[in-house]
Amino acid sequence: MENCFKRPTRLKSISNDIDYIMCIDENGSEALLKFVESELNNNKSVDINDKFLTITGVVFTRTNYSKACFEVEQLKKKYWKDGLFNKKDEKGL
Repeated sequence: MENCFKRPTRLKSISNDIDYIMCIDENGSEALLKFVESELNNNKSVDINDKFLTITGVVFTRTNYSKACFEVEQLKKKYWKDGLFNKKDEKGL
């Protein structure tokens, strides 16, 4: 089984009775949660941009899923080295 923390899980096969596929992603991390919790516990203010966690989902039809995967990979490679986003900020998150 692939480690989903290093790379998203890939579908190797899709049963013929599946019509739609939903992909879900989040933009936060456990490190962000710990940072915010630590700041609040120490009576420090937290920047408004550090307070949010969002979850996004996209639903694809079975027939459009493969094309969408290819297009997303191309988009990622256009903007990030090897298609991988790896941002580290001053908080080390």
